[in-house]
Amino acid sequence: MHYEGPVVSRESKNLRSALSNPDIVQQKLDKEINAGRMAGPYLEKPLSNLIVSPVGLVPKKTHGEFRLIHHLSFPEGESVNDYIDTKFCSVTYTNFDAAVTMIQEFGRHCKLFKMDLKNAFRLLPIRVQDFKLLGIKFNNFYYVDKALPFGASVSCKTFEQFSTFLEFVVKNKLTSGQLIHYLDDFLGGDRTMPLYIWIIGDSLPYWAGVRAQQLSTPDLKAPAGIRIGWWGIRGMSWEDFRHSIEVNVLLGKPPKMILIHLGGNDITKMPVSELRGIIQCEVTYLREAMPDSKLIWVNILQRLSWRTDKYGIQEIESIRKRINRWGRQQVSLHPQHDIVSIDIDYKTPGFFRDDGVHLSDVGLAFYLDAVNDAI
Repeated sequence: MHYEGPVVSRESKNLRSALSNPDIVQQKLDKEINAGRMAGPYLEKPLSNLIVSPVGLVPKKTHGEFRLIHHLSFPEGESVNDYIDTKFCSVTYTNFDAAVTMIQEFGRHCKLFKMDLKNAFRLLPIRVQDFKLLGIKFNNFYYVDKALPFGASVSCKTFEQFSTFLEFVVKNKLTSGQLIHYLDDFLGGDRTMPLYIWIIGDSLPYWAGVRAQQLSTPDLKAPAGIRIGWWGIRGMSWEDFRHSIEVNVLLGKPPKMILIHLGGNDITKMPVSELRGIIQCEVTYLREAMPDSKLIWVNILQRLSWRTDKYGIQEIESIRKRINRWGRQQVSLHPQHDIVSIDIDYKTPGFFRDDGVHLSDVGLAFYLDAVNDAI
């Protein structure tokens, strides 16, 4: 207890919360006695110099449940806690950011567990020499607390040291994963799949992902331990790209590989110079934000229908080729890069659905084969 004050016997009146709920207090005392953490009851003081401090009840999170506390800060100025040096009481806990960082390192689909140590402080015994500091009087009987009490100024730091030791022991037994704690609460886990491949783009990668799911091959033929994230969004444009990337990064670590198939919805809606500028800006962002990820440009496909009267088919084809060339140039500035060109053209029948925009099952089969080859 690190107590350095006078040892003079005294008694104190219990808190109102205890006096108002005598049955609950008695149940708590009996439970501690049965667990071997409390001595008593005694008709007379078991120790001549026993210091008796008030007890009280505080509600727990669960409705109708209470915790028995030992008010060792009473009386003010002469309490047990007043004679314990604050250096034995100061404690630093693991912060929330540590938990967030751990989960981010695991990434999506990780496995987590949370546990807390039941009875917490009460697991740690008090040395016999300090029994005299922990007297209780209730219903005219005396008790002596033999375990670390809720109410001692040293309890949090003492238990934190025990929890830190426990974390150390468990982590030395782990073959993978991580573990952190906050006093008596422990959080741990492990990643289920350590690496990811992101496929980001418009409705084409979206429907390709749906098709992969239908075929029960969402990760295609990716090596063991690698998962594919199909982050296609119907109607997506390059102006939506940054938000999509940041949302996925927020929920996990940067991926091993990023396939970008985007721009088909942009080439008929904005000037080429503006689109080139956005692509340059966003690919530069990727290169700087994810230096270890491989960047793959997937060429914008031809279509049977571009749903516009603004340009003719030959003019659109010219723009498509220019944007693809520009995208390949930007990605090639990254040390780890590749280009995917899917062998689909609008002149060959069977590749497209009736809308002339989205791929048929045949077209999707070609698409998935090309992605397989890339990864």
